[in-house]
Amino acid sequence: MNKLGKFLFAITLVSLFHLEAQSKHHEDDMMDMDRKGRFFEELDLTDEQKAKLKEFRQSNKGDFKEAWKGRKELHEKMKDAFIKGASDSEIKSIHEEISAHHKKHADKRIEKMIFLKNTLTEEQRKKFMEKRGRKGRRGRGHRGPRGH
Repeated sequence: MNKLGKFLFAITLVSLFHLEAQSKHHEDDMMDMDRKGRFFEELDLTDEQKAKLKEFRQSNKGDFKEAWKGRKELHEKMKDAFIKGASDSEIKSIHEEISAHHKKHADKRIEKMIFLKNTLTEEQRKKFMEKRGRKGRRGRGHRGPRGH
């Protein structure tokens, strides 16, 4: 494999690990939301806010399982291509699929953020970010900083 091919493969592997970490982080956030709203208990949501949150969860119910499955399939596809000595163009193509999957996942995260911004009051948003920050530090302590 030439230098460009090795470089692209390295970038792809880094992308896979980053995608896996992002997927896990986002999945944890949504699991918190799905645990009967326990993540939101401290926010003192109104009945209207609770209804909106329930509707949002219902409308996004299968998206996270689908994203997880897609990530696993792409990871396996890249692993197989590498083991079988696939061409540089095949590896680049898989890398593009991984990048597109990552973008789709990032788009879902921003949709959730916008939904919450438009649903919660400023005080609730502050509490949400504090609570989310505490959860994030607890979950990443053994892995060190995220790097961004």
